[in-house]
Amino acid sequence: MTAERGSNEDKQRPRVKCKKDAVRKDTRSKALLPETDRVSDAVLYRAILDGAYDWEFFVRPDGVYLYVSPSCERISGYTSEDFLSDPALMDRIVHPDDRERWVEHEESLHTCETPMEIDFRILRRDGQVVWIGHVCHRVFDGTEVFIGRRGSNRDITAHKRAEEALRESEERYRLIFDGSKEGIIFIGADNRRDILNNRLAEMCGYTVEELVGTSALTMIHPDDFERVRENNRKRLAGELPSSTYEFRVIHKDGHSIDVEGTFNSINRDGKVIGVCGILRDIGARKRIEESLREREELYRQMFDSHAILRTLTRFPQEKSRTPWGRRSTA
Repeated sequence: MTAERGSNEDKQRPRVKCKKDAVRKDTRSKALLPETDRVSDAVLYRAILDGAYDWEFFVRPDGVYLYVSPSCERISGYTSEDFLSDPALMDRIVHPDDRERWVEHEESLHTCETPMEIDFRILRRDGQVVWIGHVCHRVFDGTEVFIGRRGSNRDITAHKRAEEALRESEERYRLIFDGSKEGIIFIGADNRRDILNNRLAEMCGYTVEELVGTSALTMIHPDDFERVRENNRKRLAGELPSSTYEFRVIHKDGHSIDVEGTFNSINRDGKVIGVCGILRDIGARKRIEESLREREELYRQMFDSHAILRTLTRFPQEKSRTPWGRRSTA
């Protein structure tokens, strides 16, 4: 038993010795790591910068470029060597309409301690206009000495075009919205007026500012209030997607206005987020309809009166006739 235990201990000792040797070798390897890491880091950082999608650069305080990433050629049409050999190239390719802003940006860098951003246009080598999203910041060494500027340029042309298209689209809809002869309103899920046009505000005697954010049920005529409130509840609950009906609203000066409203629920991801309404002032139509009803009633009464008169005037004549169709002279 003892011999067997001793034999097992002997078998374990070499393995312990190997572990100690491995620790010594690992320690010696770690002692060599700093120098090796410095070389690897330099290669790694260069590979990262050279492979960057954006146009990265580092420029000295005197304006000479120390590094320009290869992606500059994809964005500007000029190579890294073009910028490294010609420090003034960047200033020359800035779009004339943006050059003043670019100069102001460059001058502000002398005093600004935080990163600065600016969007501007450049002219590519082939003459195309490219929008640049530029960000840069000052760099200092360990002794707080200013050693240059680190920056990045990104091609944001597609983004700018999308913004411009969106602005044009919004402007077109805004012209339609504000120029409409009908009142337009967007009611949020909280049943408050989020957006409305000038026509709707004018129709009710208010300004847009006075109505935005207020309850959609204010100004509803008391006799129509419950019906309108129930319809609004159903639309916001998704029970009444679309409807057109007439009701009355109270003008700011107190008189009532007949309106016809068409309302549609606005859905997003299957959830009702609000209601769009188009309101038409049908007061003139109502007055015409009332006038027609009054005339119709007048004509009916006149017709009825004429029919009675004819009956009364014909009765004596019919009574005085003889069986042979001649009037009696007796």
